[in-house]
Amino acid sequence: MRKFEFRLEPVLKQREAREEQAALEQARALEEYNRKLRRLTEARENLARVAQSDCHAGLVDWFNKLAYCEFMACEVKQRELEVNRSNKKLERCRNNLVQAMQERTVIEKLKEKQFSTYKLAVSRLEQKELDELAALRCARGQI
Repeated sequence: MRKFEFRLEPVLKQREAREEQAALEQARALEEYNRKLRRLTEARENLARVAQSDCHAGLVDWFNKLAYCEFMACEVKQRELEVNRSNKKLERCRNNLVQAMQERTVIEKLKEKQFSTYKLAVSRLEQKELDELAALRCARGQI
């Protein structure tokens, strides 16, 4: 009997490649999310530091501090929006990766099923050949 050949092997290879690509995209999205989260944390820390600092130098310094606090508050809001967008992108990438993994797993299960069917057929064929040999030996009186 010829050796096992899975006809959908090219499909399996394509799905494995798609899964690898989805994993890379998810890794990039996670890296981007972490970078934006660090920037948001830095902006929040800057705002808190400036808001807590005392400004006894004068009215101009107080207005500068107030303007900077307003600017940093807007910056924090902008960076929060960026983090939210990045988080949504990360979730999409995760979902794509999960879907790619599921599609690959389906093909791999089919391959395993076909391989076990192949092994069963080979086993039956071998048993049939052994039974025929035994029948021939018995017919010749060699047992």
